[in-house]
Amino acid sequence: MTDTPSTPGFGARLGRALGRFLLALLKTALFTLVIVGIAAAVLFGYDQFRKGSLTQQWVDILRGGLDESRQRDDVLQTELDEAQSQIATMEARMTEMDAETASEMVTVAAAIHQMNLDLNLLASSGQTMSATIVMLDSDLAVLQSDIANETATLSSDVTVLQADATGLRDDLLTLQSQVDEIPEVDVIRLEEMLLLFRIGEMISRARLHLAEGNTGLALEQVNGALALVNGLMGDERFDAAALTPLQERLRLAQASLPTDTFLASRDLETAWSTLDTRLTELLGFVLPENVAPLLNATATPEPLTPTPLPVTATPTLPAASATPQPTVPLPTFTPAS
Repeated sequence: MTDTPSTPGFGARLGRALGRFLLALLKTALFTLVIVGIAAAVLFGYDQFRKGSLTQQWVDILRGGLDESRQRDDVLQTELDEAQSQIATMEARMTEMDAETASEMVTVAAAIHQMNLDLNLLASSGQTMSATIVMLDSDLAVLQSDIANETATLSSDVTVLQADATGLRDDLLTLQSQVDEIPEVDVIRLEEMLLLFRIGEMISRARLHLAEGNTGLALEQVNGALALVNGLMGDERFDAAALTPLQERLRLAQASLPTDTFLASRDLETAWSTLDTRLTELLGFVLPENVAPLLNATATPEPLTPTPLPVTATPTLPAASATPQPTVPLPTFTPAS
């Protein structure tokens, strides 16, 4: 590296200018003294040798020189005053610059201190983040181990479930083959039996409502049972001739309600007996041979004869049973082809 020449500062330049100014002023004063001495010598010689008008001319010349020297001194004094004024202004500016520099130094020192604090905080945060990363790495390893274990467990469970699904599929195929082997006539008879059980339930409810004196709900149950019977008779798969006596008794009971409750009760009793006979016939086909004769030999219990009610006035429906019970249609069984 080469050393660059240093530039003199403002104070050095100011001192150098003042030195030059004082040197010039000293030269001017010496020059003035020399001129004054010469002038005095001339005046003194003139006074001694001439004593005439020439002396007065020299005096005027010397006076002119003195006036010029005074004017020059005045100019130099003015310049000196201006220089002192500039020096005072520059000193004031330097004082302001020192104050500004001191303020900036304080600000810079505060900024450096804050920067040091931030660096310390960043170092502490870096250590905390490093510890957190280490902890997260440990947790990640544990989580990966758990996921691997769960994956293995799930794989074994899936294998078991697949085996179970295969077994269920085989069972369903076996059941489907067994269902396909059932004769269609047995499926039709089973469907008729289920519907007849539903009709028997509605007839029993109608008889119960008649015993309670609620002819309105009894009539609704009779209408529902008759609608199911009509549906069975309208289906070509079922024996309409075997259901005709049941249909006739339900129509008679429907015609007797709500005026003649005694006759309606007898018709419902006969309808129940007819239904029971039809169910016995169907059970004889479905059940094994050693069970069907027992059901066919079972005597039908003697029905109770209800006490006839007077028909002088239309009975009032009780408030507790004013809402009819909804009837749930039975599903239709379609035999497998």
